[in-house]
Amino acid sequence: KRDKRLCHYMGDYCSRSINLGFAKICIQHAETYCSFNSKMGRIINEAARAQLAGLNWGSPEHPSCNGLTVGQFQSLNFAQIDFSDFYSDIQAQGLDQSGAPSRANALVHGYFQQ
Repeated sequence: KRDKRLCHYMGDYCSRSINLGFAKICIQHAETYCSFNSKMGRIINEAARAQLAGLNWGSPEHPSCNGLTVGQFQSLNFAQIDFSDFYSDIQAQGLDQSGAPSRANALVHGYFQQ
């Protein structure tokens, strides 16, 4: 999901340490991400946490990757959200129009034959 840009990076933290009595030594670090099922979901969640007071990501050790309530979603100012990451995916895919006329013709004929 990270490669597809479906995640929000939270940060890293010491996930395992050794206590020597006089000091702790970190022996393992972990990275934390909030992952979403779509790029649009990630974009909207990042915008919500930037726009809405009291809504945050938590910490890398204790992430808050919760979705939005209906009220939170309704209070977003969509004019302030940068959807360019999503638009670039749509433009890159484009439409395959090579077989569109024949598919449309087959659908129309199939409809009228019923």
